[in-house]
Amino acid sequence: MEVTDISQLNPGEVQGAFFSTPTTGSEADETCWDWHIDLYPKGVTFKKCMMIGHYMNYELDEVFYDTVRLTVISNSTEARNARISILVYDKQEGIDYIAKSITRTCYFDGSNALQNFNDIVDFSELHDQCHDSKSLRIKITICPLKS
Repeated sequence: MEVTDISQLNPGEVQGAFFSTPTTGSEADETCWDWHIDLYPKGVTFKKCMMIGHYMNYELDEVFYDTVRLTVISNSTEARNARISILVYDKQEGIDYIAKSITRTCYFDGSNALQNFNDIVDFSELHDQCHDSKSLRIKITICPLKS
């Protein structure tokens, strides 16, 4: 997944993708798990809202978090374990290299459908003023694990 020219995005804007992985990791396996990926390269925004309570309502102010977040969402309620790996690429003097690697074992089911990965890239480094047309390139691998 690559986001080019991050400076053109609005704060809190989401870049999404959908894909499928084999259930067992075998090439012969024809059953797949579907995934939805959300990338927040310019931070996470929670808009102003009203929390409606039984006795009283509360107005909640807008909140912005300076984090580069990747959210992995399972599109199924079936219980599963998966190892999620994220490679973050950077470029120096025209040469691509892996700047950061993140691996986490995750459990998904009907009540735990998403996993957040915060700070996959340092927010201030990604939005440094001297990189007006900076891009962000990541590779996501999801491997099924035996339950």
